[in-house]
Amino acid sequence: MNILFVSNLFPNANEPARGVFNLHQVRHLAQLCEVRVVAPIAWLPFRPPFPSTEEIAGLLVHHPKQFYLPKLGRTLNPLLYALSTRPLITRLCPFDVILVNWAYPDACGIACVACDLRVPFVVSISGSDANRYLAYRTRRRQILSMLRQARAIIVRSRALKELLVSHGADADKIHVLYNGVDRTLFRPQTADHGLQTLTTGQSLQSPVSSLQSSQLLYVGRLSPEKGIDDLLRALGLVRDQHGADVRLTIVGDGPQRAELQRLATTLNLDGVVDWAGQKRPEEIVIYMNVAHLLCLPSHMEGVPNAALEAFACGLPVVATRVGGLPEVVTAETGILVEPHQPPALATALQDALARRWDHQAILTHAGRFDWTANARALLKILQRAAA
Repeated sequence: MNILFVSNLFPNANEPARGVFNLHQVRHLAQLCEVRVVAPIAWLPFRPPFPSTEEIAGLLVHHPKQFYLPKLGRTLNPLLYALSTRPLITRLCPFDVILVNWAYPDACGIACVACDLRVPFVVSISGSDANRYLAYRTRRRQILSMLRQARAIIVRSRALKELLVSHGADADKIHVLYNGVDRTLFRPQTADHGLQTLTTGQSLQSPVSSLQSSQLLYVGRLSPEKGIDDLLRALGLVRDQHGADVRLTIVGDGPQRAELQRLATTLNLDGVVDWAGQKRPEEIVIYMNVAHLLCLPSHMEGVPNAALEAFACGLPVVATRVGGLPEVVTAETGILVEPHQPPALATALQDALARRWDHQAILTHAGRFDWTANARALLKILQRAAA
């Protein structure tokens, strides 16, 4: 079987950590069939140059320029996406089916290309793409039209399936397929090994400040829907109870970073929060192995990879009861609270820090999330779509 994978969420020379979950899925799928990859990169006047093709993990990846309009012109972006990718996709024909990740503008644009080329396509929706864009009337109409055209729809959680069905998507076409975890990388390491790597700076430039403290960890984008302001406020409440023994490391970057740093200063958390910035997966795993808890205080979510990777390291998770998180965070692996509630989050953090966790049970739970099984299930869906 010959598959074309398309998504803007894919690593490239300038952004090696971008859409790593797509790389893992495609790499495992390529062990079962032939896969070609088209990963458009948004064109910006002052963006560093990028290669038109490159090899990533043994895959030949094509990077066409993706033209788009900001703000008021966003409703035209699916058309611009189609115009940007159609010449390359036409040259790459033939293939049996197109698999596209990210609903808007990627899948909406590829729906036009697939129709022109008379090729079936399957859309994979991650969570944020649906949660965010279905709130806008014009984009919602474009997404629902695309979903009607798709041969199959893949989602990362049951909650996401219910959301799409509530907007009129065909439930019979929707398949729930949880992401996997790279278990060769995300696994338990000895505390001594993690501590040595952090403190010597061999791999990490922003070390956790003190491993004598209780270490909280956040991994993800710094943007409003992630609820990091709630986490900072909860940390302030926890420190009122625990003194100076609780610290937080924030791994990631995003548009809210400066605002969050100002909030940390207002809450007297300077020197308590380590702003580690963007890190590669091989660095993130070390942070997970020296932390006591991963905290994900999102206001909206799919199934964040960070939670699954934490489980694979034996790390418990404190998270909000949103999206697919209740489907993967169990009583043995973490604690769930309602979003937008810093006091409740602070109580959960205190309870989690005081609890003796069964780390082997967490590791056993992590075995549910396997990329090999994910790829086999995905291939069956694609084969049915192409038949």
